[in-house]
Amino acid sequence: MNFSIDNTGKVTIPDGYDSNSELTAGNSNNTISLTVPDTPTSGQLPATGGPGITIILVTGLIIMITTAAGIIFISRRRWEV
Repeated sequence: MNFSIDNTGKVTIPDGYDSNSELTAGNSNNTISLTVPDTPTSGQLPATGGPGITIILVTGLIIMITTAAGIIFISRRRWEV
C-alpha cells in the first residue's frame, strides 16, 4: 500500500482504507492511524513447522529410562555381592 504526506501534513491514502489522520507541524507525537480491512484472499498459506520436538522428547525419555534402569541394575548387583 502506498500513501503520501504533503507539505501541509495531509495524509492521502488509497480508496478502500479508512483513515482520519493528519500530521501537524510541531506535534511531538506524529502518528498515523490506519484501519486495514481483513479480507481473505484466494490461495493457501505456506506449510510451516514440521515434526516439532516430539522426536527430541521421545529420544530424551528413552535415554532417561535406560539410564535409570542401568543405575537400578548396577545398584542391585552391588547389594548381592
